[in-house]
Amino acid sequence: MPHDIVSKLLTSVACGDVANEGAEVWISPRGHFRLGTLAGAWSKPAAAFIGFAARKAARERRLNEIAARLAQIAEEENALLRQIEQLAGDSMRATAEWQQAPTDDRLRAAHANAAASAREFQAAMQRLAIAEAALDAASQQMQAARQALTADAADLRLPETIEQLNRFAGVLSELVHVSNELVSAGRELRHVGLSFSNSRHAKPRRVWQWRTTRKRSPTAGTSPRLPRRDTTFCAALLVRKSTNCSCG
Repeated sequence: MPHDIVSKLLTSVACGDVANEGAEVWISPRGHFRLGTLAGAWSKPAAAFIGFAARKAARERRLNEIAARLAQIAEEENALLRQIEQLAGDSMRATAEWQQAPTDDRLRAAHANAAASAREFQAAMQRLAIAEAALDAASQQMQAARQALTADAADLRLPETIEQLNRFAGVLSELVHVSNELVSAGRELRHVGLSFSNSRHAKPRRVWQWRTTRKRSPTAGTSPRLPRRDTTFCAALLVRKSTNCSCG
């Protein structure tokens, strides 16, 4: 391209920090530009020549950057592939473990049993509270009954404990037995007394009969044998009864 044409093109572009409204094309050192009605701003990391060698060098530099980026992308792709393979293996192991894992039926049953046990525990605690209240009431009644028993025992002059009452009941039983034997002995003694009294009243008549028989009998010199109750036997009987009653 001729030099004069390039010079005219460059001189037709206005340059400055403030936009030139009379120029068709305007650029600013800070990167702002205007081309007719089109306006904007652009920047680049560093200044560069626009010649053939500069464009070639820039193209080669860009190609090298692209090659390096492609190599980096390849490495990242390989890493991603390894991660994908690892994830696939992990997924297969997880699937196998999930298939081999035991079902949660036992866990559900255990939770159900635990809930039922908790309900039974609450019910048992309520029953325990009711039983404790009944026990307290029974203890109060027993205490009142014990106090009444103590007062009655003091009034009747009787023992308070069951052991002493049992001994007292045994003594009473022995006393009743002895009393019954005494009554029986009294009846026998009364019977003996009546028999003895009857024999005394019957003695004069028997003597008279004996004397009459003696006068008529050839054996008049023998002594009479009168039927009578032996007083020694009666005394011995009374002593035996008294001894049996004392031993009982």
